[in-house]
Amino acid sequence: AFLSTYSAAATCREFSRRLIALALMLGAAGVILSVILYLSSDSLIVTLFGEDYTGAISSFRIIVWLLPVIFVTSFLGRLLIFFNYEWPLAKGLLAATLMNALLNWVLIRLYGIEGAAVATILTEALILVYQSLLVIILLRSWSCD
Repeated sequence: AFLSTYSAAATCREFSRRLIALALMLGAAGVILSVILYLSSDSLIVTLFGEDYTGAISSFRIIVWLLPVIFVTSFLGRLLIFFNYEWPLAKGLLAATLMNALLNWVLIRLYGIEGAAVATILTEALILVYQSLLVIILLRSWSCD
């Protein structure tokens, strides 16, 4: 309902600008939250889980950078589904899943749990790039004359 109401209230070009601005704001919010969590990771892990879990701090400091990516990809994915791009989206997610399995197989052997965190970051970054390209294709397909 949000997108249909939003699109009805704006011209085609204005709607495109608003979508891009919203994605950027979500990414910025994710960066801010990631910085806060990264800087407080020592005390956060110890407070929530105890001294026995200080070994998780290094992987937490890596995985926390997923937030800006996931904030944006969650929005873009819903946008693509709303505009009937389910099949291209599904194909991209399947490719990303296969890439994640391969990256985990390599990086966990080399770097342990930190390798798994890096594999996840790289996979989600690929999803972000792919979804961004699909949204660009979608926006260019509109007649905004």
